[in-house]
Amino acid sequence: GGGGEPVRSGSTNVGGAFDLLAEETAARSTYAGIVRLVEEATRSQAPMTRLADRYALGFMLATLVLAGVAWWLSGDPVRAVAVLVVATPCPLILAVPVAIVAGISRAARIGVLVKGGGALETLGRIDTLVIDKTGTLTHGIAEVSEIVLAPGWDGAEVLRLAASLDQVSQHGMARAIVTAAQAGGLALELPREGRETAGEGVEGMIGHRRVRVGGKAFVAAALPAGEAGKLRAAVAPGAVSVAVSVDGHFAGLILLRDGLRGDVGETLARMRKLGVRRIVLATGDRDDVARALAQHVDLDAIAADLAPGDKIDLVRREKAHGVVMMVGDGVNDAPALVEADLGIAMGARGTAAAAEAADGILLRDRLDGLADAMTIARRSRRIALQSVAAGIGLSGAGMLLAAAGLLPPVQGALVQEVIDVAVILNALRALRAEPHGTGKVAP
Repeated sequence: GGGGEPVRSGSTNVGGAFDLLAEETAARSTYAGIVRLVEEATRSQAPMTRLADRYALGFMLATLVLAGVAWWLSGDPVRAVAVLVVATPCPLILAVPVAIVAGISRAARIGVLVKGGGALETLGRIDTLVIDKTGTLTHGIAEVSEIVLAPGWDGAEVLRLAASLDQVSQHGMARAIVTAAQAGGLALELPREGRETAGEGVEGMIGHRRVRVGGKAFVAAALPAGEAGKLRAAVAPGAVSVAVSVDGHFAGLILLRDGLRGDVGETLARMRKLGVRRIVLATGDRDDVARALAQHVDLDAIAADLAPGDKIDLVRREKAHGVVMMVGDGVNDAPALVEADLGIAMGARGTAAAAEAADGILLRDRLDGLADAMTIARRSRRIALQSVAAGIGLSGAGMLLAAAGLLPPVQGALVQEVIDVAVILNALRALRAEPHGTGKVAP
């Protein structure tokens, strides 16, 4: 373009050299702003209360009261000793952490890295999902989906000419067009006089034909008024479009879409069965592109044209109504990942910033592992609670028997050990693999 245009930090120059004047400091860059948002969200997040802590204090007080009452009523200090011997905190101090760590290990085995017991516990309580689009719901790679042709043009020829010229470009959309032409077996020619205007388009000669490929404005600028009018009249709702002109005539629009992951529909349906009652799509893309994609997915709300700060605001609004999990893969998602009750990053293609900010990472480039991890988290939490209930129940029964003088200290110690072993073995059930190699998590 012309001189005096603003350039964003982190931009890549793929064209000719130019003079760059730095007018702002690094502290005012978008990236620095995102880092600040992450830091603020981290500071504002309340620390997770451990599952066992909710019960430990009450159990200890109840034990001391019962021992004191038994001694006072019977006048026999041996009964108080027996109560204290039978009382076992192991369901709380051992069985709960064993179940949680077993769940973390089980999740890691299916490719979901959960950062700590608090994160696993939260994963088992999620009822709202905020999910990023690009690279999360979709593959993050543009693909040619359709060609809208001007009258008298052949689709294969338009794609062949556009792809031949796009061989000189490193732009993601150009790569997608070349890939589509090669996949269709089209014979590409080497372009001559290829000139790329960075971020706008490419112009050059393919054989004896002058071809121009790029954004609508870029292509229309070199067309006669009538042909430029035809180009502007061509519509491509819900998709990114690349215009093509040949020898001063509008030839067509190549539409590109970032395809949905194949496992998205089934995964979201499984999450709903696991208790997720609200699913919100969050994206920086145009609203029409987001809504076109959302026609194929069961969503409750769509938030488009979002900046990183907007994603944080969206997560905060959703947190007012439930336990929120945010799933994303990019630098722009990092602040929202921290702000959510649970942030999950796509680890295979996601950025380091997202992985660092998240509470969990999907090590494989698939969403279905997240539904499996939710199943594991709920099961681990259920087993931990079972261990607490059974252990404290058995211990309580033993303490009552000891208080009544029916369980001497020596036998009480043996009963206490049996209870401890039983609840720890129960907690280890969280490690159990899927039955019969079905790929599903054991109930």
